[in-house]
Amino acid sequence: LGPNGVALRDEQEVLEGLALVVAASPDFDTLAAGFDKLVEAPATALAAAASGPDDPKLVVSELDRLTSIVRCTTPDLHLVEPRPHPVLTAVSRLWPVFEALADRYRANHHVIERLCRCYKHAMRSCRRLFEPLLDKMIAHLVTHFAAAPLSSYVYASSICITEFGNDPNKEPVLFQMLAEISRTVFALFRTLDDFRRRPDVVEEFFYLVSRFLDYCPDHLVASSLLADVLRCGVEGLALEHREAQRGILHCFERTVVVALAARQHHDHRLRDLSPSNNNNNTNTNTAAHPPPADAALARSQALTRLLVDQGHGRNIAVAVLKALTGELPAYALDEGHGSLVGVLWKLRHLCPAHLPQWAAAALADVPDRFASNDIKHDLLNSITADPPRKDAFCDALLVFSARCRDLAKLLR
Repeated sequence: LGPNGVALRDEQEVLEGLALVVAASPDFDTLAAGFDKLVEAPATALAAAASGPDDPKLVVSELDRLTSIVRCTTPDLHLVEPRPHPVLTAVSRLWPVFEALADRYRANHHVIERLCRCYKHAMRSCRRLFEPLLDKMIAHLVTHFAAAPLSSYVYASSICITEFGNDPNKEPVLFQMLAEISRTVFALFRTLDDFRRRPDVVEEFFYLVSRFLDYCPDHLVASSLLADVLRCGVEGLALEHREAQRGILHCFERTVVVALAARQHHDHRLRDLSPSNNNNNTNTNTAAHPPPADAALARSQALTRLLVDQGHGRNIAVAVLKALTGELPAYALDEGHGSLVGVLWKLRHLCPAHLPQWAAAALADVPDRFASNDIKHDLLNSITADPPRKDAFCDALLVFSARCRDLAKLLR
């Protein structure tokens, strides 16, 4: 119970209801006054807690109250503009408090999770109006993650991408954020035991990269960072943790999907720009005004070099096949948002000539205790089938995995 004798969950529901009423205010002044009144109590309590005796339970409760208000204060942005969003004003005012709490409770997962949850809802409530604090938020998340590598900081960083990743002007600072977080992650995960100690960070990091690929991939695709990410992911597939494996596999899938989408977009744009489709547009200056197809081609070529020429596609395929045989953990066999079967199916489309070669080489190295020659032969026939059919392809991989595991049981 809270100090007023009301259960915290009940109090949060009341605060959420009041915040929804405030968000529906007919004018900005009423909105701002109502919001300030609602956040006054938790803001005052958090300011006192930042410099008072250690009381993580109190801090968590007050952050929950504040977040309930922030989450539901989502007025029409046209009512707010061009003035600062009330949530932005409150976050600016509380920023020294947030910094102090992050420093003081850096080792307390519960406090940091609630703090980052508040950040998340503040950004989602303000949407594009959070822009004045974006640089400060990114610096805060990156710095504190380096000092205390908790997954909550990585998740909050992914919200920066969802809210601002579609703004080309923000791509450089978002990429810098990703690079700084990646530097910390790579320093953390040098051995399999390192992965075991922080599986939640593994999961959130690879979802962060996936989100970057979905929203603003070009800086990442053009850099050497993605190769390091894929290399780290292949090593991480040895980790026995379902959610971490799904995060890694989702990142692999999104990498291939971005390459496929870029290739398809380029091909479509070329058809649109062909003389037969542009009879009245013969003076296009493609040097001065390169068509979108050029950017798509650059993205497709960069990812093809990464996956084919540099061997990362082969490394991914080998690791996935090892998981299907049982040599590595296999949790996400055929699920949405990241699976072993899904990765190979997408590689089959992107690299139709290479995947069968990679699979043949990988299966040749699989010990007989994991897969007999007959089992390997049947799988290769399914992988090389042309044209590929998704149901038959995926079923063949699942049957292959089941047969490998049945064989392992017989040989025990």
